[in-house]
Amino acid sequence: MARILVDDREGPLSGAAPSTWDTGTDSRILIGVGLVLALYSLLDTCLALYPFGLGNAEWEVGTISEIINSLPLLTVSLTAIWVGAGRSGRRRLLLTCGVGFLFLALCILGSLVLFSTNIPIALRATLGQDASQLGIKKLAAKTGVQGVLFTTMYIVAGIAAIRQFGRTGTREGAR
Repeated sequence: MARILVDDREGPLSGAAPSTWDTGTDSRILIGVGLVLALYSLLDTCLALYPFGLGNAEWEVGTISEIINSLPLLTVSLTAIWVGAGRSGRRRLLLTCGVGFLFLALCILGSLVLFSTNIPIALRATLGQDASQLGIKKLAAKTGVQGVLFTTMYIVAGIAAIRQFGRTGTREGAR
């Protein structure tokens, strides 16, 4: 004869944490934190672009690699906004997130093209300097891999957010 032990106690020691937050609170916090982090990331990107030096190969390589290195924070912030919008049924915000992800993917692709045209120039400028050439090659590999991964992730997230927008019907309270 099998005996099943069941813990039917209630209260703070029962092992189950009571949830005091509702979906609206969760969503507002996620969206709020996401917006603050996104604004910080935007400020960081603006500072990386200043002073503007488009046309200067050294500036382009350094700036593009710095911006791509800062993408994790932007990704976390946009994902928080996206999840908050999905949980609360905010359709316009879902669509904005989807389009934003796809726009970022295009920006990264364009930046990678510009970045890759400058790597041969940087390598020619450092002929005979093995340590510098190794650093440039490592920077190119890291930036290229990160750029491709983030571009792919943004395309997938953008399509998913737009599909979620399409599946989220207009319902009472949806914005």
